[in-house]
Amino acid sequence: MRKVISILSITVLIAAMSAVPAVGNSIGCGDTITSDLTLMADLGPCPDDGLKVGASGITINLNGYTISGDSVGLGGGVRIEGNFSNVVVRNGAITGFNEGVVLAGGANANHIWGLTLDSNNRGVDLAGGNFNNLIEKNVVTNHGGDGIRVDASSGNIVQKNTVVDNVFGISVSNGANNNLVSKNTVTDNRFGISVFTDADGNTVEKNVISGVSVDGGIQVERGSDNTRISKNNSSDNFTNGILVEPADGAAPVGTVLELNITNNNAGDGINVQSASATLTKNTANNNNDYGIEALPGVTDGGGNMAAGNGNPAQCLNVACS
Repeated sequence: MRKVISILSITVLIAAMSAVPAVGNSIGCGDTITSDLTLMADLGPCPDDGLKVGASGITINLNGYTISGDSVGLGGGVRIEGNFSNVVVRNGAITGFNEGVVLAGGANANHIWGLTLDSNNRGVDLAGGNFNNLIEKNVVTNHGGDGIRVDASSGNIVQKNTVVDNVFGISVSNGANNNLVSKNTVTDNRFGISVFTDADGNTVEKNVISGVSVDGGIQVERGSDNTRISKNNSSDNFTNGILVEPADGAAPVGTVLELNITNNNAGDGINVQSASATLTKNTANNNNDYGIEALPGVTDGGGNMAAGNGNPAQCLNVACS
């Protein structure tokens, strides 16, 4: 009887040991992670991928450490590619890769948060049929491409990130539908928040955008329909505060602009080049040209305000008090 109990105890001990999360000291560049991981040291420089996710429902805790690439622009710092879901990646830095974090090929309902993503080509690349992912509370800086890219992926949330000094701050493109971009701070990027190339039904709300140098702090174009732009502050840009425009002949349809603040921009506060847009209760003060410039036929929802703008008319084709 004692022998049976001893064998059973050993079996239980082995099972318990196998369930212990992986510890980062034994992890190498390119490893596939299939259980919870806590890094205990920096990883890299890696010549290709840093870490690859190989199972759903795991947490990769960088634990304040850095995963670095060799700065030649290959691989991803953390790659979630395939039908993996409920993966958490958090709490550390990723630098020197083509993409800091990759979500691709049906990566759904994952949570990327608390990361510092610096000097990759892209910070977060969410591209190719991914749904319901949450990208939040990251610091995303110094990327030659997108800080955060949502491409051909729907139902995702990008919120409470700080996005500074990238070419594209946050982009939503190529049939990326029904995504929410909310409460981000987007500063000193070449492009701010951009919705384009048939990305429909997206919401851009409660963001703060400044220091954008091309087109508009918030930009909607290329047939991207039914975009809601609400309660943003897009001010102090070197171009327009908000721009809704056709590109390649396809004007966005059904854009709603409401309760936005667009002050002190070098162009217009709001420039709308689509007659199907609706403008309601926006404020546009002290811009270099118009407060609000819109095409004939736009729907004036009322309550728009403009003062101190360079064009004495203040607003075109909407009434402003």
